[in-house]
Amino acid sequence: MATIKQVAAAAGVSVATVSRYFNTPEQLSEQTRERVRRAVEQLTYYPSALGRNLRTSQTRKILVILPTISNPFYSRIITGMEEVAEKNGYSVLTCTTGGNPESEKNKLKMLYDRFVDGAVFFSTSLSRRQFDRLALEYPVVQCCEYQEGSAAGAVSIDNEQAAYEAVRYLLELGHRRVALVNSNNRFESSILREKGYRRALKEYGLSVREEYIRRGTYGFHNGEESLHHFLSLKEPPTAVFTVADSIAVGVIHAALEQGLQVGKAYSVIGFDDTSLARMYRPGITSVAQPRKELGEAAARLLLRRFQASPKSGELIFLPHRLVIRESTEG
Repeated sequence: MATIKQVAAAAGVSVATVSRYFNTPEQLSEQTRERVRRAVEQLTYYPSALGRNLRTSQTRKILVILPTISNPFYSRIITGMEEVAEKNGYSVLTCTTGGNPESEKNKLKMLYDRFVDGAVFFSTSLSRRQFDRLALEYPVVQCCEYQEGSAAGAVSIDNEQAAYEAVRYLLELGHRRVALVNSNNRFESSILREKGYRRALKEYGLSVREEYIRRGTYGFHNGEESLHHFLSLKEPPTAVFTVADSIAVGVIHAALEQGLQVGKAYSVIGFDDTSLARMYRPGITSVAQPRKELGEAAARLLLRRFQASPKSGELIFLPHRLVIRESTEG
C-alpha cells in the first residue's frame, strides 16, 4: 500500500500539500492539484488514516455498488443482503454507477471517508491490481461478478458450468446448430458463459461457428437484432442460448414475428430466471440463480471481513439449476 510520503515524493510536493489535496483542494493551484492527482492514480493511493479509522469505529452501514437498477436480476439479491444486514444491526446503502469509472470513484469516497463500514461490489471498473489494494485496506467483497483469486473474496455461481448444462440440454434435444447471444461488457460472467457454450459444443464434436456468436447489450434489442442476423445466414441456427432473460425475450419476439414455432422447431434459453422468464409467453427456459441466497451469502462474507483479514481467492459458489419452460419444450 502506498504511503502519503510516497505520493508527495512522486508529485514533487510536501506531505502537507497532499493532505490539502484531499481535505481542502481549493487551496491548491490547478497545476498542483493535477500533479498530486496523477501521483495518487499512479500509486493507487487511498488515504491510510481513513482506513485505520474505518477499522476502529463503526457506522453500521454497508455500501452496495451496482452498475444499474434497471436490471430486475438485482432486486432479490439486495433483499437477501438487507435481511442479513438488519439481523446484525446494519443498514444497506445502495448506489449505482451506470458503469462509469468516475461515478464509481465518487461512490467509493463514502468508504474512504468512513461513512460506511464496508462495500459489496456487483461490478467494478478498477483493475485487478487496484481492487486488490482496496481489498487489503478496506472490507469489501464481490457478488455475482468477480475477479478470481482477489483478496476481496466473492459469492457467485459457476457460470461456465451453468452455460455448459444449458447448451448441453439443447444438444440433447437434437439441435446441432446452436447460437449464442452474449454481452459485450466482458464481465467475468460473460467470458465464462461463452466458455461453457464452447465446451458443450466441443464435447458433442461440433465446431464453433463464429457467425453464430453475437455480442451486445443485456437488453431486448440485442436479442431482436441477433435473431435477424441469424436468419440472414445460409444455415440459420435452430436454437439460441442467451446470457440474460431480457435478451431471450428479444430473440423470441423477433422469432415469432418471423413465423417461427418457438419451443418446437426453434428453441431459446435465457439466464437468471427473472420474472420475465416466468411471465412472458411462451415461458422462457432459463438458468436460475439463487438470488436471495447470493445476497445473504455476500452479506455474511462481508460481516466476516469486519472481524478478520481476507483469504486470498476465497470464492463461494452457490448452486444453479435449469428451469424448463415452453421456449424449449413446445
